[in-house]
Amino acid sequence: MKTSLGNPVTMARNAIGAVTLMSLINVILVYFNLPPIMPLSLTMPISFAVMAFRTPDSIIELYPDPAQLTFFRQVSLVWVIVIIAVLAYAFWRMSKKPKAVKIGLAVVVLDTVALVTLYPILSLAFVIEALYHGLVLYYLYKGLKAIGKEKAHV
Repeated sequence: MKTSLGNPVTMARNAIGAVTLMSLINVILVYFNLPPIMPLSLTMPISFAVMAFRTPDSIIELYPDPAQLTFFRQVSLVWVIVIIAVLAYAFWRMSKKPKAVKIGLAVVVLDTVALVTLYPILSLAFVIEALYHGLVLYYLYKGLKAIGKEKAHV
């Protein structure tokens, strides 16, 4: 397998790495009460981070009991950690087992569904995020397709 930047498997791994890194940076920004840099990131980790660290008033009204609110915030934080950890695992696993791209693809597809359900479709943020998700999905698909071709030739 070639390791050049033109290799679809390498590009898929790089796409997972970029998504993981940008999502982690955005979660850190949310933690420090700074505005997230939404493009080049996934939607779910940032949304869960907002729920865990900032807790909007609508959630506070939904859970008036402090114990319930604390539990909700903890569950949101666990989801942030799980999503980032799964992406990081897929990135590192792809160096030895390229088929781990399926894990990253599943996370990005799930995040794309969340993007479509959480954002108003006619907003500029949605268009930018949708284009980025499309690009990442394209790279992951091309990498998965290249892995299938490599296996067929062996």
